[in-house]
Amino acid sequence: MTRWSESDVKAYRDRRGGTVKGAKVSASKTLKSKPGGDARVRERKAPNRTEREYEQTYLLPSKLADEVAEYFYESICLVLAVDMRYYPDWLVRRTDGSLQIHEVKGGYKREDAFQKFKIAAQVFGGCFDFFLCEKLNSGEWRITEYRKGVSR
Repeated sequence: MTRWSESDVKAYRDRRGGTVKGAKVSASKTLKSKPGGDARVRERKAPNRTEREYEQTYLLPSKLADEVAEYFYESICLVLAVDMRYYPDWLVRRTDGSLQIHEVKGGYKREDAFQKFKIAAQVFGGCFDFFLCEKLNSGEWRITEYRKGVSR
């Protein structure tokens, strides 16, 4: 996770020609729509309990076993359409260099979020491998791979 230093914020402001409304110096680089401009600022939240559990159960052990080089929480934004963006839970870079998107869901799955995941898998399936990671009521995880919108 990248943190912006004061010098990073200053350099960004200088490039943008002034202040950045809503920008914060923290672990969360935020991007929000600005009228008349293309700057986006979005508050990045910390992982919720289910996402932290997934990290502890799968991502961290995979990193320790040298299967995963690194992983980042909500580190990228995929633009799906005008005013439609998808922020994947985990971006994972494997040791072979491949990139994966891991979307973590608990017991409740919002339909709009799931639709964005499926659209992203279809649009960006050539760039990333997409995985839907669902925590079942039994406490087990069901991990489904999506390629070009088709689950496997």
